[in-house]
Amino acid sequence: MLKPSPPDLGVFLRAVHLGLAIMLGLASLPFFAAAVYGWWTADQFSGFANYEQLMLATARDALLKGAGCAAGAIWLLVLWR
Repeated sequence: MLKPSPPDLGVFLRAVHLGLAIMLGLASLPFFAAAVYGWWTADQFSGFANYEQLMLATARDALLKGAGCAAGAIWLLVLWR
Protein backbone atom coordinates (compact mmCIF):
# COMPACT_ATOMS: atom_id res chain seq x y z
CA MET A 1 0.00 0.00 0.00
CA LEU A 2 1.27 3.47 -0.90
CA LYS A 3 1.90 5.92 1.88
CA PRO A 4 1.13 9.57 1.17
CA SER A 5 4.23 11.66 0.77
CA PRO A 6 4.64 14.76 2.92
CA PRO A 7 3.66 17.97 1.15
CA ASP A 8 6.38 20.05 -0.44
CA LEU A 9 6.33 23.24 1.59
CA GLY A 10 9.11 24.80 -0.47
CA VAL A 11 6.75 25.69 -3.31
CA PHE A 12 4.22 27.16 -0.89
CA LEU A 13 6.90 29.17 0.92
CA ARG A 14 8.22 30.56 -2.36
CA ALA A 15 4.72 31.68 -3.33
CA VAL A 16 4.27 33.37 0.06
CA HIS A 17 7.61 35.19 -0.29
CA LEU A 18 6.72 36.40 -3.78
CA GLY A 19 3.26 37.55 -2.72
CA LEU A 20 4.56 39.45 0.29
CA ALA A 21 7.34 41.02 -1.79
CA ILE A 22 4.79 42.29 -4.31
CA MET A 23 2.57 43.65 -1.54
CA LEU A 24 5.46 45.43 0.20
CA GLY A 25 6.68 46.86 -3.10
CA LEU A 26 3.24 48.27 -3.82
CA ALA A 27 2.92 49.54 -0.24
CA SER A 28 6.14 51.57 -0.57
CA LEU A 29 4.83 53.62 -3.51
CA PRO A 30 2.39 55.85 -1.54
CA PHE A 31 5.11 56.57 1.02
CA PHE A 32 7.52 57.71 -1.71
CA ALA A 33 4.77 59.83 -3.26
CA ALA A 34 4.05 61.40 0.14
CA ALA A 35 7.74 62.18 0.60
CA VAL A 36 7.94 63.93 -2.77
CA TYR A 37 4.75 65.85 -2.06
CA GLY A 38 6.04 66.85 1.38
CA TRP A 39 9.29 68.21 -0.01
CA TRP A 40 7.43 70.01 -2.78
CA THR A 41 5.01 71.57 -0.29
CA ALA A 42 7.85 72.56 2.05
CA ASP A 43 9.59 74.26 -0.85
CA GLN A 44 6.45 76.24 -1.70
CA PHE A 45 5.95 77.39 1.90
CA SER A 46 9.60 78.14 2.66
CA GLY A 47 8.64 81.51 4.15
CA PHE A 48 6.72 79.87 6.97
CA ALA A 49 9.47 78.32 9.06
CA ASN A 50 7.30 76.17 11.34
CA TYR A 51 5.24 74.76 8.49
CA GLU A 52 8.34 74.13 6.38
CA GLN A 53 10.01 72.19 9.20
CA LEU A 54 6.84 70.18 9.79
CA MET A 55 6.54 69.25 6.11
CA LEU A 56 10.22 68.32 5.90
CA ALA A 57 9.88 66.08 8.95
CA THR A 58 6.77 64.49 7.45
CA ALA A 59 8.58 63.93 4.15
CA ARG A 60 11.55 62.37 5.95
CA ASP A 61 9.28 60.01 7.90
CA ALA A 62 7.44 58.99 4.73
CA LEU A 63 10.75 58.38 2.96
CA LEU A 64 11.99 56.18 5.80
CA LYS A 65 8.78 54.15 5.83
CA GLY A 66 8.89 53.76 2.05
CA ALA A 67 12.52 52.70 2.20
CA GLY A 68 11.67 50.15 4.89
CA CYS A 69 8.90 48.67 2.77
CA ALA A 70 11.14 48.60 -0.30
CA ALA A 71 13.98 46.97 1.65
CA GLY A 72 11.58 44.34 2.96
CA ALA A 73 10.37 43.67 -0.58
CA ILE A 74 13.94 43.26 -1.83
CA TRP A 75 14.77 40.94 1.07
CA LEU A 76 11.72 38.78 0.33
CA LEU A 77 12.64 38.67 -3.36
CA VAL A 78 16.10 37.43 -2.39
CA LEU A 79 14.48 34.71 -0.28
CA TRP A 80 12.14 33.89 -3.16
CA ARG A 81 15.02 33.21 -5.55
